[in-house]
Amino acid sequence: MSDFYDILMAQPEEEAKEIALSLELFVNGSLNIFNYQTNVDVDNRFVVYGIRDLGTELSPITMLVMMESIQQRYLKEYIGEYFEISETSEKIYIGSDFPDEFSHSNDTKGLKGANMKAKANITPAIGELIQIASEKAQYPDYNNKHGAKAQFGWYRYNTRFGIPVYDEDGNLERYNIFSTRMLVRCDADGKLYLYDLVRTKKETSKPHEQ
Repeated sequence: MSDFYDILMAQPEEEAKEIALSLELFVNGSLNIFNYQTNVDVDNRFVVYGIRDLGTELSPITMLVMMESIQQRYLKEYIGEYFEISETSEKIYIGSDFPDEFSHSNDTKGLKGANMKAKANITPAIGELIQIASEKAQYPDYNNKHGAKAQFGWYRYNTRFGIPVYDEDGNLERYNIFSTRMLVRCDADGKLYLYDLVRTKKETSKPHEQ
């Protein structure tokens, strides 16, 4: 992070300096926990991100670090693949714009608490979420927000997923059920591309059945 900070400080624009100053606490201040090389082997088969005990000041920057790591490790592996929606038999492709949008969209930045953690943890199940998607509807591009990306069609689908919750002994206790909205754009070639998963929110908890 200090490398990025130094680059910003070297820029002549005032906007760059303002961004750099907003990072000061995380680079040189008391919250500089992320300004070091990681000592975690991120190439392990399973990597668990636990942020339960972090305070409110660290949670936003932690989310950004997590999403960047997830983007690099998982999301880019999807590019070029497609999955078929069972209900409609539509093929949904994964384009090169998906990883960045998923990780850095305004929707992702606005998530908090359980909803924030849920979106960060659904990346291994992208294919399954597409397959069970339903309730297709045309989606308006409000205020021409997405411009050329939406000119050939913009759609949304609803989908759901569960996050397991374990007790202190590591036993499965329940599943927290979340809903999310799948945004899909139609490209000039007529193919449908996954753009983002938005409005992730917790619906209910389902006890684990023995």
